Amino acid sequence: MSQSSLQVLAGAVQTCSPQQATFNTLMQQIEQQRELLREWEAATALFHQRYMAEIVPLQQQDLALKEQLLRLFDRLSDQKLAKADQAHLDQLICHYVDEVLASVQNKAKSAELQAIFNRHAEMDDTLPQHASLQRDKTQQTDGLQSNSDTQASPEELLAQFQQAADEQEARHQAAEAARAKGKAQRQDAAKARKQQEADKEASQSVRAVYRKLASSLHPDREPDPLERERKTVLMQRANQAYAAGQLLQLLELQLEVEQIDATHMAGLSNERLKHYSQVLKEQLREIKQEVASIENSLKACFGLSPRDKLAPKKLRPMLAAEVAARKHNLTVLGMQLKVFSQDTSAFKAWLKDSRQFNRE
Repeated sequence: MSQSSLQVLAGAVQTCSPQQATFNTLMQQIEQQRELLREWEAATALFHQRYMAEIVPLQQQDLALKEQLLRLFDRLSDQKLAKADQAHLDQLICHYVDEVLASVQNKAKSAELQAIFNRHAEMDDTLPQHASLQRDKTQQTDGLQSNSDTQASPEELLAQFQQAADEQEARHQAAEAARAKGKAQRQDAAKARKQQEADKEASQSVRAVYRKLASSLHPDREPDPLERERKTVLMQRANQAYAAGQLLQLLELQLEVEQIDATHMAGLSNERLKHYSQVLKEQLREIKQEVASIENSLKACFGLSPRDKLAPKKLRPMLAAEVAARKHNLTVLGMQLKVFSQDTSAFKAWLKDSRQFNRE
């Protein structure tokens, strides 16, 4: 039985009250989000299947070519190059090593690539230095600070006094902020208690629907084997829905087993509908979160911003475009490897163009 059936029943009076209208709207929104979630789940399953079959092999080929290219660049770094071109080459080599190292499992190869990185990182001041060098610098800095403290000048003593005064003022402001926060928390306490009471009443509404279902569907009370099997399945669905706090599924089950009808839904009190609506709002929020989680995960795969728009129907063409772009990139890397290994002048010209392009 669908939610739309429940909605029709809920509106089976000539004029809907505000509570009935809210209930109907929430069911509409939940149905829309459920459908969107189903679309995302289907699109995601297809995406993972094609990703493993098409993207992963291309990634492996990309890393293999970049490893060959960085080793070639390392050998070509012995060529006489302009200082700016040499620095740009060091950056390219370190960038490729970073990419390749992330997937290397062999310790010997990892150490070899790390040595290449360290050699070119030390040549380029803009790249992170080797850990041991950075640690030595830190120790030197700490030593200077220590010597300064033992022989403080009048200016330094004044600075220390000012710092102590600033810290005292900060503590005073923090205490004032804490007092203001405490007042706000006391004002919010009444709202929190009211919300807790509403949550409790909503939970009781879900429990009441479940108990009514359980009393009717309990398979142990059914003598007929076929009917017992049917009720067992329905009871399992009821248990799952109740454990998840899914009021709508419980109401759909009631409709399915004919525990409720148009008269029942139209006769619900506004207070009961209010409690139902509160539960449905939480269900709607949870479904939206699940949809957003899937969507954001896929955006990350394509390098998109969380603010970018993405829909299930866009996934297939985007995946095809990604495959095409990766294949084109492999062609470019392969061509560079072939040409640069045979023609040093072509390599130098490309390196200069690449540096100028990156400056722009």
